[in-house]
Order: sequence, then structure tokens, then C-alpha cells
Amino acid sequence: MDILLTALASSGFFGLIQFLVTRHDQKKGKVKQLTDLIEGLKKKIDRQERDSCRTQLLLLLSDFPDMTEEILKVAEHYFRDLDANWYMTTLFAKWCRKANIELPSWAHSKKEDINDR
Repeated sequence: MDILLTALASSGFFGLIQFLVTRHDQKKGKVKQLTDLIEGLKKKIDRQERDSCRTQLLLLLSDFPDMTEEILKVAEHYFRDLDANWYMTTLFAKWCRKANIELPSWAHSKKEDINDR
């Protein structure tokens, strides 16, 4: 009888352990899914901010080229803060030359790219 009770108790104990491990693994999988989803959303938001800033800069350069202070503010955010460096370097460099503005100090990290265009 004692052997039977011991067997049932150990079986129940191992069942509980198995349940807890399985539950932990399922939670871990869900946490990983959520973490992956959050990372993907962060990347999309970052890309959207760069795209939005690039659009603002394009609009300012094309429709309001005399708004120097605003253009420089948006360009600084685009090139320095967002570390964006796509086709805007060429357009920004051309605008700087037309406006007789020396390339700003924050753009020096991009200077080689901008001056080569």
C-alpha cells in the first residue's frame, strides 16, 4: 500500500512539475512573440519618422527655399538625430550652395557624402 501511495504521489508530483515547465515555456514563447512584435513596431515607427522628416525637408526645399532657419532645423534632425542619409544629401548640398550657406557643423559627418555629389 505504501508503495502504491508513493508511486501515486511521485506521479502527481512529476505531473505538477511537467505542468509548470510547460506553462513556463508557453509564457516564454508568448513573451518572445510580444518582444519581436514590439521590435518590429519600433523599426516601423523609426522608418516612418525618417520618411516624414524627409518629406518635410523636401517640401521646405522645393516650396519654401528662403526659410533657412526651418530648413536647417529639419535637416539637422534628419541627418544628425535620425542618422538618415539617403538621396537628401544631394538635394541639401545643392540648396546650401544656392543659399550661400556653409555646410553646418552637424553635417560634417556627412560632409564627404554631400560634397561628393
